[in-house]
Amino acid sequence: MKNKKIVYFSVLVFTALFISDAYCETAEEYFNRGVSLGKQGKHAAAIAEFEKSAELAPRNAQIYFNIGYTYERKRDADKAISYYSKAISINPKYIDAYKRRSAMYWYSSQYDKSWSDVNEVKALGGAVDPGFLEVLKRDSGRDK
Repeated sequence: MKNKKIVYFSVLVFTALFISDAYCETAEEYFNRGVSLGKQGKHAAAIAEFEKSAELAPRNAQIYFNIGYTYERKRDADKAISYYSKAISINPKYIDAYKRRSAMYWYSSQYDKSWSDVNEVKALGGAVDPGFLEVLKRDSGRDK
């Protein structure tokens, strides 16, 4: 009988822990933890929290933007571009995502794509950093 009680108690504790992690956390809580971890430079942990947030709120462009930004901070341009693109696919008017993706395209020497995003930022009414434009002009050998 004592063993049954221990097993039953263990199952209850495990279930409570599982439910509290899987069902009681909100997308916003995961997101906020991701932001906090990112500020501490704990990029892998931040990405894990953002991904949990994305599971609960898959149509939230800001989550994918933050995953992209975290990959950018890790200097992983390909993954950053992928997540910025996901944010843009959800919100085609997400100016900051175009700006960051443009910078990642520049970083990976994809100048035509960088210019395309710069032009999209302008078309949406956004401003592009003049210093970035000068570097892009210099490196791409073109003006637009």
